[in-house]
Amino acid sequence: YAYITDGETVIGSSNETQHGKPVSQVALICALDEAGGGSTMTRINTNEAFLGVRGLYRDYRLYVFMAESYVFARSRNAVIAVFGVYAAAVVVMLLLLMGADQERKRREKIYQRQLEAEVQRATAADRSKTDFLRSMSHDIRTPINIIMGMLEIIGRSPDDRERVQDCREKAQTAARYLLALVNDVLTLNRLSRKETASVTMPYRLSTELDEVMLLARAQAEAKGVTVKTEEMALEYDELQGNPLYLRQIGQNIIGNAIKYSFPGGEVRCRFRTAYDADGICRLTFICEDDGVGMSEEFQKHMFEAFAQENPVRDDTAGGVGLGLAVVKRIVDEHGGTIRVDSAPGEGTRFEISMPVTPCAIPEPAAIPAALPSLTGCRILVAEDNDLNAEIAMTILAGAGMEVDHAADGIQCIDMLEKAEPEYYDLILMDIQMPNMDGYKATRAIRRFSDKKKAGIPIVAMTANAFQDDIRDCIDAGMNAHIAKPIDV
Repeated sequence: YAYITDGETVIGSSNETQHGKPVSQVALICALDEAGGGSTMTRINTNEAFLGVRGLYRDYRLYVFMAESYVFARSRNAVIAVFGVYAAAVVVMLLLLMGADQERKRREKIYQRQLEAEVQRATAADRSKTDFLRSMSHDIRTPINIIMGMLEIIGRSPDDRERVQDCREKAQTAARYLLALVNDVLTLNRLSRKETASVTMPYRLSTELDEVMLLARAQAEAKGVTVKTEEMALEYDELQGNPLYLRQIGQNIIGNAIKYSFPGGEVRCRFRTAYDADGICRLTFICEDDGVGMSEEFQKHMFEAFAQENPVRDDTAGGVGLGLAVVKRIVDEHGGTIRVDSAPGEGTRFEISMPVTPCAIPEPAAIPAALPSLTGCRILVAEDNDLNAEIAMTILAGAGMEVDHAADGIQCIDMLEKAEPEYYDLILMDIQMPNMDGYKATRAIRRFSDKKKAGIPIVAMTANAFQDDIRDCIDAGMNAHIAKPIDV
């Protein structure tokens, strides 16, 4: 009998039934190892007397056994046979080891190629991160510089009301630009993670488009451009989906058309919903302008993040080059298409087609003739940042409400516990606070034995604006979510 093992398992044998067996289950091998046998013939006893020999090569072991009775009955032929079997076993083992060595080298080459690919991906990711930070650095610093400059001018001319008002408006424009930049970055991140793909709600398309066009006309008026709605053929107005995406598409496409139009120029928009030949209801949005247009070369990479052919760098009007990247991601995510026709000096035409889902929206409840007054309502603001707390308390107090301030979750819980039942009408809860965050504070409040205090409305007021942040707030027991900065 001949066996080849790796020390634990039989990987080769003259008896095929022994393949794959643990060494501990092969009686001959166990007997030879216990007898201390090695490269010299050793006599062992199992159910029958055997002569055995063991050889080593790297991490492998070769065992050869022959019945003692057979050896002495045919001594000359037996000895020749033993050496023949041993030689054959050595050849087999060498072939196995050569094959294993080739397999090891093959795997090493595959692993090396994988490492090289990972290095290339890491290098590309690092380069992309560097380009992102370089672009963001400029486009964040520009509006911050405007805001700080306008505040400095206000400080030097506090009595010049006209100049102060002008500086305030410019500072607010820069701040809105910063917020739009952050929103675009967050949208790209959400779409890459497919985070909001399942967020749907019923909405009226006409209402959303009216808001988009209202903002567009305000932007166009400041630029001296006319915005026209040439067609609003909404065969299906009540839809199910995420209206946020629709607004971002409209604001980015129409906003770019206005931005790169000449004073006195015109932007024309058309909107249609109808079923196509394939039985799919589609929204078609066409936006045309007679502005600066785009070169054929730029159109090849116009949907890349931060791509700009005609950047406006003297103020915040030029943007950061994320708008078309956001639009492309949204349209692709929803299985839509984008067609672009443009030439330098001849304007640009965008045609976007996206599948939409019609639905029936129930009639809204009647709005009372007079909304209830907030005057006298007591609000507890849990906010660790003193400036943010001051802003919120000033706004609420201006609306006639009485406001108390807690610097963290622990203080918020303590103030609510010590207050009379129904003393506070609402808690505005920050999330990231020292000592105890807003999630833990909310869960602790919901466990109060006093059911009235435990059921107090709690609204998250936080800069954590991702969809999973909103979900975490609701899961913690909060009633609603307001993202900072607060739009007053």
